[in-house]
Order: sequence, then structure tokens, then C-alpha cells
Amino acid sequence: MSIKSEPYVVEEQTGRVFEVKTEGKADRLAAIIGVVYLIIMTLFFLWQLFDIWVGKMTFAKILGYLDTEQVTESTTLVILYTFLGGALGALVNEIRGFIFWHCEHGAYGGRYIWKSLLAPWLGGTLGLFVYFLTRSGIGLFTGEFIPTEQTAQQAIPMFTIGALAGYGSRKVFIWLDHQVTRLFRIKAAKKTSEEMTKVPNLVGMEQEEAKNKLAEAKLELGEVDSETTDKPDMVGKVIAQGVNPDLSLAVGSRVDIIIGVAE
Repeated sequence: MSIKSEPYVVEEQTGRVFEVKTEGKADRLAAIIGVVYLIIMTLFFLWQLFDIWVGKMTFAKILGYLDTEQVTESTTLVILYTFLGGALGALVNEIRGFIFWHCEHGAYGGRYIWKSLLAPWLGGTLGLFVYFLTRSGIGLFTGEFIPTEQTAQQAIPMFTIGALAGYGSRKVFIWLDHQVTRLFRIKAAKKTSEEMTKVPNLVGMEQEEAKNKLAEAKLELGEVDSETTDKPDMVGKVIAQGVNPDLSLAVGSRVDIIIGVAE
């Protein structure tokens, strides 16, 4: 029995509206292969998490890393926990997507199987990026989190951050883009104060109005994203912007915005 679905659906995580296209045979086969892979990888990474936690290091020994003293060193363990957290977070997100698109709407796209296959490795890598950024002293999310050197205290928060990075990989990509822009603003460093401009407050404006406001400040509209909002008066309006108001940017810089959509 085929699953009946609305012609359009709002993706829960991003708030974007997508047109529903019914699965073909190839799509259903890809969905089955994808979810079997996701389940196997989830069990594998859960086993790795338990195996490392109890100090067995079975997989490391199979690969020839017999120097358990080095493998069990504090920093190495934290890196492993962070990678595992990122991988598991990405796997949970992909399984959520499988349930939403295949099980609920019968609209899984076969081409997205590559996303499922790469998910745990991409999530783990993003988790490591976040870990090393925090270790280098760059503020994460709320500002100045830098882990301590005690493994027990460090492992759990870094595993959690890795899991969140893997689960919200799309948002982490956006965050990393902002970090790159902030850290490597080479041209901006060479510009004089006359070539800098303050970012206006765009919250509450419609997209076209925000674009015009940025143009007045000699800035450009960047990526336009959307998220659900529980405030009816903010539907169709800017609910957040990529750069805080009153910060100075080089003339011609781009500012991302998020438009509110109804739940």
C-alpha cells in the first residue's frame, strides 16, 4: 500500500518547504540499503563507544595500535570520544530523515543515499573540527568553552558537543563559514576605517526590505534560510541574521538572514 502524502511538506529540522515526489522502485531500494547501513554503523559506533569506555580498545589492537598507553592517553581518548559523538549524532539525524521522508511521506530520493553513506564519517570529522577549534581558544556557541585536561570531565562534554555537531551538521557548516570569514578576513584587515560599515538591525523586516537596508549600508544580502517560528507576526520576516547589528564589516560584505515560517 502506497503512502499518501501532501504535495508539499515542511522539513522539520530546517523549516524549508519541499515538493513531495513519490518514490520509485530505485528510490525504495536505496532507502532500504541506506537504513540497513545506518543501523549497522550505529551498532558499530555504539560498540566502539562501549569498547573504548571499558578500556578494551579492540579495534585499535586489530589495526595494530598495540601501544595502549598512547591510545589511552588523555587527549587521544577525548579525540576518540568526540569523533564517536559526531558520528553517532549524524547517524541519528540520518535515521530521523529516513523515518520522515520514507516512512511518513514515501518520498525518499535515491540520490540521497550518498548522504547517508558519508554521514557518520562527516559527522565525526565535524566533531573533530569543533574540538580543535575549542582547543585553540576560539569561542564555541556561547563563547569561551575550553576543555580541562581531566579525561573524565572532558570526555562527556566533548562527546556531547561532537554529537550535536554531527546531528546539526548543516548548522555547523554555516558556523564554520562564519569562523573562516572572521579569522581570515585578509582584505578587511587592509581596508581603512572609511571602507568599513556598520551592520544594520534586520530583525522584523521582510526579505526585500532587509535587502534594501543592507544596500543602504553598502552591504549585500547573503544566504537566505528559513526556520519555524511560534510568533505569527514574524512569519515571512527576518528572525535572525548571520552578523550581529552594529558590528563593522568591509563594504560589500554579505550578511546571511533567516526568515520565519509558520509551524
